Amino acid sequence: MIKKVEWIRDTLGVNILAIPFTGAEIEPFVKDLQEIVSEEDYKKFSQNRIRVEGGDYLLVVANDIEIRSISPSSVDRINRILDLEIADLHLESLGVSQDRENICYYIICHSKSLSSIREYLWLDKKPLFINLGWNPRDVSPGLKVTKLEKIDKFLKLLSQNYYKEGNFEFIKSVENYHLDKFDYIYPLKIENTTATFRDDNFNYFTISLINDKFRVVATWNDPRKLPYLAQTLIDKKLKK
Repeated sequence: MIKKVEWIRDTLGVNILAIPFTGAEIEPFVKDLQEIVSEEDYKKFSQNRIRVEGGDYLLVVANDIEIRSISPSSVDRINRILDLEIADLHLESLGVSQDRENICYYIICHSKSLSSIREYLWLDKKPLFINLGWNPRDVSPGLKVTKLEKIDKFLKLLSQNYYKEGNFEFIKSVENYHLDKFDYIYPLKIENTTATFRDDNFNYFTISLINDKFRVVATWNDPRKLPYLAQTLIDKKLKK
């Protein structure tokens, strides 16, 4: 994959240095995300991204704040990098990060050339990624380093833990589970790489597998008492 860094004006009217990608170029990652979240949630994530970045997907090399920090005498340096062919760009995997109620999905990327370009422009090291979407707000770029595990591993471990105890109470021992541990956990949705639950106090949360450990990746409150999964549906999903 050979790309070039370009000047991009986003929908907010600010200039950034980025590499644009079409939907076709990152289709496998988009499909992975569509398997993880519901159709309704996918639309929310996508629409929030498009409102800021526009139609193309962007690998941001330097954002507007970083651009403004570059000395005017360094304009020639920026012009030089625009002519460079980036031939070592690798799109590794789907990633997810959460900051309070905000959650973002993205593609984790690697390129020694792009890291060298940031160094050449006197910018700090930072993760390389392509945003796929967020809700309700984006998270800090520095957080975008968490790789999502493969589909089969999530369901396999969820199934093992569930049938060992006969319930989902094991989730209360997850490191960042902060809800009342005396409330019962009701499963609402089990997907290929995530599962969503609620407790007795209308607290809802989603877990995923990150670095081989279950982790709560989203929490929210909803006064509606949404129905939970029947045992036959749980068995159908976890035993397939």
